[in-house]
Amino acid sequence: MEKQHFVREMMLERYANRGYPSEFPVRTKCVLLFQTIHGVDTLLFGMYVYEYGKDCPAPNRRRVYISYLDSIHFFQATSYRTFTYHAIMIEYLKFVKERGFHTAHIWSCPPSKGDDYIFHHHPTSQLTPSDEMLCSWYEDMLKKAKANGVIIEARTLFEEYFKNDCLSASAGPVLDPCSLPYFEGDYLTGEIENILKHLNTEEEVKKKGRENLTSLSGNISNTQQKKKVGNKIGTRSNPGELINQGRDKVMLRLSQTLSTMKRNFIVVQLHSHEVVAAMEQNDDSSALVKDHNSESSHELCFKKPIEIENQHFFGDTSDKDPPQESEFFDSRQQFLNFCQTNHFQFDELRRAKHSTMMVLFHLHNPSAPKFLQQCGSCYREITHGTRYRCNDCSNFDLCQDCYEPVVTGLWAQRDSRFAHDKTHTFTPIDMEAKPDNQRSREERAKSIKTHLELLTHAANCKSPGCSMNNCARMKKLFEHIQMCGVTYKKGCKICARLLSLLSMHSRLCTIREKCPVPFCDQIRQKNRRLLHQQQLMDDRRRRGQNKLHRSRQTKGQKHDQT
Repeated sequence: MEKQHFVREMMLERYANRGYPSEFPVRTKCVLLFQTIHGVDTLLFGMYVYEYGKDCPAPNRRRVYISYLDSIHFFQATSYRTFTYHAIMIEYLKFVKERGFHTAHIWSCPPSKGDDYIFHHHPTSQLTPSDEMLCSWYEDMLKKAKANGVIIEARTLFEEYFKNDCLSASAGPVLDPCSLPYFEGDYLTGEIENILKHLNTEEEVKKKGRENLTSLSGNISNTQQKKKVGNKIGTRSNPGELINQGRDKVMLRLSQTLSTMKRNFIVVQLHSHEVVAAMEQNDDSSALVKDHNSESSHELCFKKPIEIENQHFFGDTSDKDPPQESEFFDSRQQFLNFCQTNHFQFDELRRAKHSTMMVLFHLHNPSAPKFLQQCGSCYREITHGTRYRCNDCSNFDLCQDCYEPVVTGLWAQRDSRFAHDKTHTFTPIDMEAKPDNQRSREERAKSIKTHLELLTHAANCKSPGCSMNNCARMKKLFEHIQMCGVTYKKGCKICARLLSLLSMHSRLCTIREKCPVPFCDQIRQKNRRLLHQQQLMDDRRRRGQNKLHRSRQTKGQKHDQT
């Protein structure tokens, strides 16, 4: 699904003057594993990933972030569980490497007690891996990937960006967080905001202190005002010089924090440094290949011919498969909320089977009705067959059994509820969910694109006699959704379809100010609340990891003292 990831407020405020982008275009994906258990498909593994393509601005260009992993331990046979999950991740890394991505990032962080990453309610017998165990799990997977030639090297984030006074061979000198990859929900994203918050508070306190000191003394020496920041090295006889002078304060504090948790942040290099440089410059890298038998990791090789497309060894990061819109798979938090609201639990095998069945139904039948209509005659919910919608009444439907007797007036003498105006016309609606296939998906994607263009045009069109087809009809739909007394929650099909279209528009809307499309601002506000909920979860995840490593550091210091 195509989305925009926005830079958080304090980061943007501090570094916007350096040309730092305010948003990053990204394609989000959810990778799922199903296994047939007792003849029933069961969802057992999920992985959310973010793909930042070649059109994404630096520093995220051509990078992949593996955001969340979660699993249910009903996989059979148990001895092949780790092997299978490793194989999925290795094949995904191979897949993105062939498409032209040069780096993958992983944050190894086990869930805290009571937290669910993707699946709602895990089995009570399923153990949560420790921090060390999960790091080893990822390292074993990356060793297999390197042995298979999928990756070049795996390093820690600290080694990549903070080692040797924040000088990196691949990224060059890093002076501020603008050079660090910025992923939504990542540890760095939240920690930078936290550091900036503390720095702003400290700067305010220092500013007030200087103002008070100035008012008392009337004069402050220039040496105090221009005191340099840094760590001093040397002895009393030879004081030495300040190190880290001129370094960004955020980078200094990040370096101190990450030095205690190096193994948790993994940078996976998919291509050699030469290929990465060629990718960034859009040069041909067909002569750059990896020679596993030589001591040098990367060198020129002319022995083996290479088949290349479009005169490039690397791809343009585009995906041949079109994005598939899915309301409840939009994000990890959205899917988790969907399962929690509908009580789709995975704590028992029978519940996991039922939850999987419901997830598959909504996934393969996106056009299936999300809300059931009630027959205006017998008051039963219309779940199958044909529903007859009155074209004149705001909310009146008839089921297949009641349609003929009510329309002909056969039941009118029995009860007043069976009486209906004979001049009204009805529209038959098939309630059976149609199977989804490739052709229907392509047609639906084309139709959605056309309707989104019409939606934007009608919202901005001020001409009463617009010549564009269906412009007047779309304007009437706008009036309907604003004045409808039934609303989509009570079963208005028109409101439900238009609201679905408005939701798609709001995800792609780039207007910062008030959007002319009806309800776009309200939907974006709702999405921001959902994003805030996700950020709270990510911040809790980050604080939990900080607390864990601080406690380890404290125990280590006590052990050294004893």
